[in-house]
Amino acid sequence: MIGQLREVLSRDPVRGANLLNFAGRYELESCRILGASVLARGTSDHAWVYLLPASRAEGARLLDELTPEDHFLVGFDAWLLEALKERFRIEWTLACMKLAWPAGRSPEPPTRPVRRLVDEDAPYIFEHSDYQAFTDVPYILDQIRRGIGGGIEGPGGALAAWALTHDDGAIGFLHVLEPFRKMGFGMAVTNWMIRRVLDEGRVPFVHIEGSNEKSLGLAARTGFVPAGEVWWVKGDLRQG
Repeated sequence: MIGQLREVLSRDPVRGANLLNFAGRYELESCRILGASVLARGTSDHAWVYLLPASRAEGARLLDELTPEDHFLVGFDAWLLEALKERFRIEWTLACMKLAWPAGRSPEPPTRPVRRLVDEDAPYIFEHSDYQAFTDVPYILDQIRRGIGGGIEGPGGALAAWALTHDDGAIGFLHVLEPFRKMGFGMAVTNWMIRRVLDEGRVPFVHIEGSNEKSLGLAARTGFVPAGEVWWVKGDLRQG
């Protein structure tokens, strides 16, 4: 199944990177390939359904495949989200811009020492997260163990800045404590993360909300370029 999935996703490696990374970390429970489109199910913090249609017609076919047990969905097309709203009762939506690292480009070396994150960092990262409504300590701990995470320590030894990859391989959770902002900490840890992802032979990419101008500016200065969008939805199929 993974071999066939990899073949389909390789036609657009940046668009398919999320699902390919997810499938590499968590065993897929099911995968439907319809033409050039994919619907895949797997569980990390939730039982996620990935929807990657190659066209609007195939997107409608993917939506036909949803079941009452499907509550957490991931997609990459605004038009698919609009189509989903007609048959899915949505509790919440998180939508972000996707920016990817250009092929063949090397990141700048970090200007500060960066260390790998360890299990003990998970509660501290959650405590300072701006997205506590969407995450928890077990999820952060799982990502530290399965993925890539780096942090910069302040003068007292506590973390001053950090980032780690999500369940789909996106570089995220970037956070710099207030006293250490505008000192290059965010850029340093981001460049360190990019190099680690490239060393694994993967595509570095980030997800940033369109209203987060500071993070978008940092991503652009680092070298990321726009690569579409991504959305996450929680809800259930409408009845009747």
